[in-house]
Amino acid sequence: MAATTERIDDERDIDVLIERVNTSTRKANDALDDALSFVAESNERIAAVNEEKR
Repeated sequence: MAATTERIDDERDIDVLIERVNTSTRKANDALDDALSFVAESNERIAAVNEEKR
């Protein structure tokens, strides 16, 4: 019985860990999307300035 309880506790711990990893992965992905969007907008501004100079 004790082994079964430990296994259930371990599975719960793993499930909690997986959810934390998934949450942090989503947050990191959102942050990367924001950064890449900023870079893309910056590249467009740079390209526009370079076009004006031609």
